[in-house]
Amino acid sequence: MIRKFIGSKNSFWECQYNICYGYISVGAGTSGCVVANRLSEDSQQTVLLLEAGGDDSDYPDIQIPLFAPRLQKTTANWNYKTVPQKYACKGLKNHQSNWPRGKVLGGTSCLNHMQYVRGSRHDYDLWAELGCQGWSYREVLPYFIKSENNTNKEYVESGYHGSTGPMVISDVGITPLCRTFVRAGQELGYQARDCNGQEQIGFMVSQCNVGDGKRTSTSAAFLKPAMARKNLHVVTHAHAVKIVFEKDTANGIVFRRNGKLQTVQARREIVLCQGAIGTPQILMLSGVGPRDHLQSLQIPLVADLPVGDHLQDHVFVDGIEFEIDDPISITDQLVNSLKANVDYEVFKKGPYTSAATNEGVAFIKRLPMTHVTSTRILSYTYWQDSVRADPHLKRKPTLRGTIRLRSDNPDDHPIIDPNYLSDIADVNSLVEDLPTNSAQRMRSSNTGLEPRIGCYPDPLTIIPFSDAYWESLARHNTMTLYHPTGTCKMGHAADTTAVVDPKLRVRGLRNLRVVDASIMPEIVTGNTNAPVIMIAEKASDIIKADWIKSGAKL
Repeated sequence: MIRKFIGSKNSFWECQYNICYGYISVGAGTSGCVVANRLSEDSQQTVLLLEAGGDDSDYPDIQIPLFAPRLQKTTANWNYKTVPQKYACKGLKNHQSNWPRGKVLGGTSCLNHMQYVRGSRHDYDLWAELGCQGWSYREVLPYFIKSENNTNKEYVESGYHGSTGPMVISDVGITPLCRTFVRAGQELGYQARDCNGQEQIGFMVSQCNVGDGKRTSTSAAFLKPAMARKNLHVVTHAHAVKIVFEKDTANGIVFRRNGKLQTVQARREIVLCQGAIGTPQILMLSGVGPRDHLQSLQIPLVADLPVGDHLQDHVFVDGIEFEIDDPISITDQLVNSLKANVDYEVFKKGPYTSAATNEGVAFIKRLPMTHVTSTRILSYTYWQDSVRADPHLKRKPTLRGTIRLRSDNPDDHPIIDPNYLSDIADVNSLVEDLPTNSAQRMRSSNTGLEPRIGCYPDPLTIIPFSDAYWESLARHNTMTLYHPTGTCKMGHAADTTAVVDPKLRVRGLRNLRVVDASIMPEIVTGNTNAPVIMIAEKASDIIKADWIKSGAKL
């Protein structure tokens, strides 16, 4: 027997548990909280959830949607950085982009801007076409619905949304700007519609993981309600450092807590839920990864797999703002007002309930590529009366990046190279988007918005608004849109670039699965939080069904 604690310094939940569990889930982030909840629904199985960070209740700002930007430099964040980029991020210090990832119960669902965007149905149909059987849009839709408690009755009545799940989803348009955004889309010929519903092409007021004025992280929605179960044990500040293998079978995890290394065993499975950075890192530290790379660090090889390859992300280009005449956005004066505080503390409404920077979402069709869609997110900054149109790649990025170990020390952050804008096709897509679909179109519509170009280096050296101008803007003001995926790619048996099969089992190994954004064979066209929750919901059912089918009594 060993004794562990969870909770804040002032409020410990003490429990005892056996050193062997039915399931061990590593990482209590967006997917890990879902997996822990669903697997512990079986009272006959014990579940251990390990989290390197602390309890989200130790960070009051997490609950307040507007305060999301405050969490970027806290201990609730792993605070990763990319390597210096050769073709992008030229306006950033050392040409590096910050890559925020959650280090807390709830993971990045506690840090992000709460956008509930599923992506296009074509994303999932592409997964199925690539050989990922069971992952078509028709087959994943029930899992999106399962997790939802959507407060928009019209959306629920459409049959594409749920109202009985644990994750509260609500409309979050706070300022008149969101309606201006939707109206601008209508003037461009698009419909105002639920872009997560039957048809994606159109404009909408954002829906977000916000309920009763508070952020609905997966910790709040899935984990905390399940922690009363006697068969679920959660350990915070437990940094998993290695998977224990017996030949080709994963049967334990070594983790460090309070400076001490301890080992726990899994009778059934180990489920890795550490995300597109953490999951490939622990796999490679444990000997699962590219042979040459592991040999260079003298890590004994367990399985030669392309772990850490196929890294994809959406890029964000800052620099186009739209001036407005009236102070109707969220300003410092409004945020610091007594009314704003009373509205939030008493009525759970007002600017504090805003999803930080995002009030509108659109999926836009680019002809003749009728199956290619994009999101365009309306953003505002509460320190000035402006609106930003933030374009990101409407085609999926063509180049892939990598995650590699810096050393065999689990405390060293891995080497993150997203390889931004190294393919001219990605640059051309941004160049086409920036002037035509942002400034020119928004200015031509009857919105009352006037574009302003900012953050551009050496404007006198390039003809303003030329293709070269937009390309330089894109290459200088590039940063992550916080959607890393693909580093443990899912694929069929003959796909040599795949790390896991369509049941998310690590190829060639037993009792080891990956359940997080790293399994995406192609990045979705939109935000990744909702798709990762869907992946965890579906994976939990797959795991349960496999063990029922096996007839195992353990």
